[in-house]
Amino acid sequence: MPRRARTGAALAAALISVVLMSALIAGAFIATTEEIRMSGNSVSSTQALDAAESATDYQITGWNASVADSIPIGAIRAVASRSGPPQTTTWVIRLDSALFWVVAEARGADQKSGQAITSRQRLGVLVRTVRDSAGTTSVFPLDQRSWALLY
Repeated sequence: MPRRARTGAALAAALISVVLMSALIAGAFIATTEEIRMSGNSVSSTQALDAAESATDYQITGWNASVADSIPIGAIRAVASRSGPPQTTTWVIRLDSALFWVVAEARGADQKSGQAITSRQRLGVLVRTVRDSAGTTSVFPLDQRSWALLY
């Protein structure tokens, strides 16, 4: 019985299938890693937005009339800063004698490493101050949804 020439097609097919499966597994790992990063950034962004909203609300509810009255028209004064995740900074900008713009910025950090800043949210709220006959100053946002997301 004569020997037939073997071409080695099974070996080549097996090698190609191993390479293809390895590429699929590597792609799945890369996709999973990117999905984890995207969800982490989404959480960080949401936390930064919540912190910025809280900072503006805190500034409005704890309004210091003497500090606000000392700001010249058109000037900006940093009034509060808080470190820690997320870091927040609040500014008050006097637009006219009774109109102010309260701006807060929060920077969210990566929760796993705590090193890289992954998101920054800044929002502003227009408020009007009203002084009654007893000399008490009240602060009112100009609209029901008075804050604006700046970036």
